[in-house]
Formats: sequence, C-alpha cells, structure tokens
Amino acid sequence: YLRAAQQALLGGDVAGVLDLCSRARRCATAIAAAERARLEAEAHLWRADFALAERAAAACVAASNPAESAWWSAGATLVVSCLRREARDRMLDVYAAMRAAPFESTVAPVRLFAASRVAVHLCAAGFFPEADLLLETIHADLARLASPDPATLGAVRSAEGMRALCAGDVAGCYAAMQAAVELFQTAGDLRNASINESNLGFCASELGAYA
Repeated sequence: YLRAAQQALLGGDVAGVLDLCSRARRCATAIAAAERARLEAEAHLWRADFALAERAAAACVAASNPAESAWWSAGATLVVSCLRREARDRMLDVYAAMRAAPFESTVAPVRLFAASRVAVHLCAAGFFPEADLLLETIHADLARLASPDPATLGAVRSAEGMRALCAGDVAGCYAAMQAAVELFQTAGDLRNASINESNLGFCASELGAYA
C-alpha cells in the first residue's frame, strides 16, 4: 500500500494517497509508520489542510531522525504548515535541527531539497535572517556534492530566486527561477517546474517582459 501511495503522490493523486495510507494503517506495520505519516503529511499539505499536515509531519519527525530521508521531507512539511498557520514557535525546533544536523551523504539530495523548500517559505513569510542562515547551510552542503542531480539544483535555485525577489533583485530572481524551471523539467518534475514557472512569469511582468 505504501509503495502505491508513493506512486500516487508522484502522480498528484492526493486522495489516493490518503486512501492507500489508511489501508496501510490497518495493516499495523510499525516499521512503516514514519513513511506513512510522511505521505499523509504531503497529501494534506497539497490539500491546504495545514493542521492535519502539521500533525502527520510531526508524527513522522518523532518516528525518524536526520539520518533518514523521511525526517527531512516531513520536517519541511511541518515547517511550511506552521508558517502557513502563523505558528512560528512550533517550527523553530525543527528549523534549528535542520541547521544543526551533521552532513550525511546518503540523504544529501533530500536534505538539500527539503531545506531549500523551507528557505522559500521562510522568505515568503518574512523570516529573512532565518532564511539567510539556512541558505548558508544549503550552499555549504551543495559544495560537498560532486554532481548534484537536476531536481536538487532546481530546489536550490528556487530558494535563491525567492531570496533575491524579497531583496528587491527582480532580475536576479528571474535568472534563478528560469534556471530552476529548466532543471526541474530536466528532472521530469513537472509539478515543481510549473510552480517555478508561475514565479518566473511574475518576475517577467515586473521587468516589463509581458510577451
């Protein structure tokens, strides 16, 4: 059921994700509890049900650790959900843990993707000092990878673009978002490519490039 739920999430079928996770829950497999909670958190987030997303993400974070991919994915979902609900205090522990976690090459791509996602939302919520500190960690981690994959690089460029936009550098944002779109398209991640393409369109309009 969890493997099917993973495929459903990749396909954007969030209702299917929740149904399959419910079936997996009835199997009472404790080993898969963290992954099930991660999938539920992602599905609730895409449905904009931030309270349920936070609850499921917190369950995953509690059942895993920073040496596991699920912890990073759920940690990002938890921070984003808290920011969307203006619950800054509840996300600070996870944010701090992300910055303090030792580098693990086995989870580096997921770690970078998750941290970049958090940086984007920190910028959007106006937490610029926190975003800047996290971007420092992101760039340090990125320098340790010999050949980061396109999706990971796309996430980093997206975060850089959002920070540039919030600093008033629209041209810098446009360049970073354009790179992010191309990288996500190369990776076959059309969902994130589309999200960043909308940001690219906003920058183009701000620059007067209406065509």
